[in-house]
Amino acid sequence: MKVDEEQNRVAHFLYYGAPLQAPEQQITKLTLQSDMSPDNIIIRNQLAYWQMLSGNHRLAAHLLQETLTLFKHETLQHYPDNQETLLLIAINLMQYRSTFLPMARAILEHLVCQNEDHSAAQFWLGNLCLLQGFPKLALEHFDTALMGRPESAEVVAKKASVLLEGGAYATAARLSEQAWELDPSNHQALLTKGKLAYYSKDFESAQQWYGLAHRLRPWQWDAAHSYGMFLLAHGHFQTGWKCYNLHQHLAPSIRGRQLFEKNNLWQGEPLANERIVIIADQGFGDAIQFSRYLPELAQRAQHITLICSPALHDLFRFSFGPLCQIEIKEDSAEHAIDDFVTESVTHRVDRWLTLSGLTEMFAMESFLKEVEDCPEGNGFRPYLHVAQEKVIFQINQLSGLIKPDGLKVGVFWHGNDVAGIYPRHIDLTALKPIFDLDGVQFISLAVNEHKQDLVKYPFCSGIVDASPYISSFYDTAAIIKGVDLVISIDSAVAHLAGALGKPVYLLLPYVNCWRWGLTETLTPWYPKTKLFRQIQSGTWETPVTQIVKQLKLLSNYK
Repeated sequence: MKVDEEQNRVAHFLYYGAPLQAPEQQITKLTLQSDMSPDNIIIRNQLAYWQMLSGNHRLAAHLLQETLTLFKHETLQHYPDNQETLLLIAINLMQYRSTFLPMARAILEHLVCQNEDHSAAQFWLGNLCLLQGFPKLALEHFDTALMGRPESAEVVAKKASVLLEGGAYATAARLSEQAWELDPSNHQALLTKGKLAYYSKDFESAQQWYGLAHRLRPWQWDAAHSYGMFLLAHGHFQTGWKCYNLHQHLAPSIRGRQLFEKNNLWQGEPLANERIVIIADQGFGDAIQFSRYLPELAQRAQHITLICSPALHDLFRFSFGPLCQIEIKEDSAEHAIDDFVTESVTHRVDRWLTLSGLTEMFAMESFLKEVEDCPEGNGFRPYLHVAQEKVIFQINQLSGLIKPDGLKVGVFWHGNDVAGIYPRHIDLTALKPIFDLDGVQFISLAVNEHKQDLVKYPFCSGIVDASPYISSFYDTAAIIKGVDLVISIDSAVAHLAGALGKPVYLLLPYVNCWRWGLTETLTPWYPKTKLFRQIQSGTWETPVTQIVKQLKLLSNYK
């Protein structure tokens, strides 16, 4: 079948965001004209993606499964030369991430085998590599794509974005400028220019670029999300949360989202006896930070199902289980949430929301005002808890390693960097002035490969390694309860200590995440947390010196 002009117009809207008048009517028209023959595979493919954009995820998944079945049995035979059809199918499959990525890769590699210079296939292979966590390989595909399409703003902008995330700021700036000149409406170029302005603390320019990207592409979740984070960092919470949480409606990457219908998204209406599923859709730190709203949700809902990582199970079950019927489902693999939601026929799901989405529901601005009235944390109630016997057990395990006297300080120096932009690690040599203090017992809370950092430097020999006793955040929480304070970079450990009500000294890079504001030394999220900021990128001398002074006062008092 030759793809006619009408179908190409629809495809262009679905995959590239170009304006299309009355797209739903156009799709309906194509549906009425179609049948179930393999020759109409592209129509079902287009219908699947439109249904996903419209929030009808079960129908979209069904249509996509039909597309996939036809592809396996018919498509390569019927369309050996119709590269456009195969490409559109691959792009559609990529929207559903874990489920269909292998098939998307098979299609794209088939196209590249047919024609190594197929620029579009190379470009989407690069995007697929990014989804799978291989940025260097993605750049190779983008470079190959540019050999055939050197004037492609789309490819240039994407390459600039990846280089920016890798810290190549100068090259990213040059390429984003090039992409913008090629296409002033390219939202990826606008976002990269906005990020570059933000990282140089040119906030006026950053707001202009972010705002323009969001206005030109209001349906692009990354444009909305970036603009939302900018607004939140500047204290514009009401508008900021709306943009920040738009990914619930727009981003296909939310785990299990395709199996929920859009009209089941909870928007604050009374829940009565309905079951609501809350998805911890982001990192560990976000899950800990936004879990503060679960007790308030429990006042409105009798049946709450929380989907989160196994590493948080014990902590959340002990902290929130007594308040209501909270079931914490395993998320050890990408398919786990999908599997749970698939069972919704027998396990009723009436409403759903992401954990971060609760921020919009519970009067964020009044919450901040309330906490700001108690700057020393006197009005803050810790919302995460640990059983006392668990704390005693962990302390006893460490008792032979820890000096009985002196200040006891937990330390954490290496979290997960966010795309190379907000550095969430610090070399231990920068912390040497802190570790050299007398009268302070330091306890490392690092796990995985980062605990090996301790053996590299002689000045770390007195630091107690607690990693053998940590297998979950509940274990870490029990140790934190047994120390006097925690020193940490921006990490889930910092969120955990703050949520437990422990004093935290938080080391922040020159450009930091939105949640810590711009210049503040305290944070309303965790009133017992003090912020120590770099005053120059890459140099930790000033914040470390400030912490040394604070610790000297505390150790003398102790």
